[in-house]
Amino acid sequence: MPNEASETAYLGTRLGVGSPLMEPPIAARRPTERHLHGDTFVDDYSWMQDREDPGVVAYLEAENAYTEAMTDHLAPLRDEIFEEIKERTQETDLAVPAKRGDYWYSTRTEEGRPYHLWVRMAGGPDGYETVLLDENAAAEGNDYFRLTNFSVAPNAATVGYSVDTDGGERYTTRFRDTATLMDLPDEIPNTYYGAAWASDSLHYFYTTTDAAMRPWQVWRHRLGSDRSADTLVYQEDDDRYYLSVWRSRSGGFIFVGAESAITSDVRCIPADDPDAEPFLVLPRVEGVQYAVDHRDDEFWIVTNEHADDGQLLRVPIAGDEPTVVVAHVPGSKLGTPDCFSDHIVVWGRHDGLPSALIVDPDSGSASYLEFDESVYDVVPGANYEFETGLLRYGYQSLVTPASVVDHDVRSGKRTVLKQTPVLGGYDPSDYVAERVWGSARDGARIPISVVRRSDTPVDGSAPLLVYAYGAYEISMPVRFSIPRLSLLDRGVVYA
Repeated sequence: MPNEASETAYLGTRLGVGSPLMEPPIAARRPTERHLHGDTFVDDYSWMQDREDPGVVAYLEAENAYTEAMTDHLAPLRDEIFEEIKERTQETDLAVPAKRGDYWYSTRTEEGRPYHLWVRMAGGPDGYETVLLDENAAAEGNDYFRLTNFSVAPNAATVGYSVDTDGGERYTTRFRDTATLMDLPDEIPNTYYGAAWASDSLHYFYTTTDAAMRPWQVWRHRLGSDRSADTLVYQEDDDRYYLSVWRSRSGGFIFVGAESAITSDVRCIPADDPDAEPFLVLPRVEGVQYAVDHRDDEFWIVTNEHADDGQLLRVPIAGDEPTVVVAHVPGSKLGTPDCFSDHIVVWGRHDGLPSALIVDPDSGSASYLEFDESVYDVVPGANYEFETGLLRYGYQSLVTPASVVDHDVRSGKRTVLKQTPVLGGYDPSDYVAERVWGSARDGARIPISVVRRSDTPVDGSAPLLVYAYGAYEISMPVRFSIPRLSLLDRGVVYA
């Protein structure tokens, strides 16, 4: 049996980092007392919050150097896999355009440029293209760039967008004239995720955060005015709650949502009266969560009150008694209602998989979209129009590349508008995807989605990569991955 020194030298040689094995960097302990809720505890590493501290930078550089040294022997394989991924990926691409009013909107990428171009077409999805915003140009001169809240005003004459150039997630919101493609003088610093336009295309709603990065305020800005003149619409003082803001697809309301771990409520503002005081859709009840959308003179609400997995209600805006449209079914999770002129879609989970329940608002009849594969992911697509009989959704699985599908709610006809290409050839029949079940310590059944090459042995000799997440009622989506193919082709099983 080798001694400890020779074993260490052997491991170092096997890893290709020399002998003996390189020691990892150790972060210094700098005790700091914290006092919260009457308790005192010591945080040895609070000093690492200061990204400007030279000691933090030096430690991170040491971590990077250690990683590079310990993985240096993998460089040839890493380069080989990188080239495989690159050769399979189409860098120049256009997302499927989606109709919003008189235009079709989309994003596209160009080979060699890392960021998106936001575009719209006039006259049809193949019509004349205007680049409304080029993220690559906006990112010039910055080491970091992220864009969010790209939102088109109802009159299509202005778009709002927010940018972060330091990774701090406090965004600067700007507005662009879609005719001149020039930014307006308006500029709002320190905004957060979420945006909504009023019907007049002049008033714009946004959120801001407190010192703990909690979105706690919703503000209203009028184009052409200074930020100092903005109006505070709603402030959430209970630090358990996070605010969000959005506009209903119907265009009738601006919604302000407040959500904690187990409780939520929604306030609304008529979109054609942006100065109005927000009013509650349903009162806040501890332990009750609900989601809401608008159609005609009713709110459609999914609530877990007396229904752990949710029930769908229609609630007259006038305040009359609600009607149960889809009753609670244990094990079938109803999540978010999505209203259209001719149908309601309730997104949730059925049999443990993502689901879309189509509801006829007149008869109340409901049926799930069904798919052929045993495991898959289905998510809402770019559904901008309220007056439509189509539902656009995204579909993919462990072996089916991401696809954009239009579903005709009346006829049931489905049209695949686009499927992400895998360059160089890809045959899904070369791979096998299936669902297996595990058991938790308390006996709960855990669904596990597994994919492998069809010729990979399942006798326990193949390497297995398990990826899992389960906090905050979030399950890992079953998605296709081009980079994953390089693992599967080398005999790895992925779960």
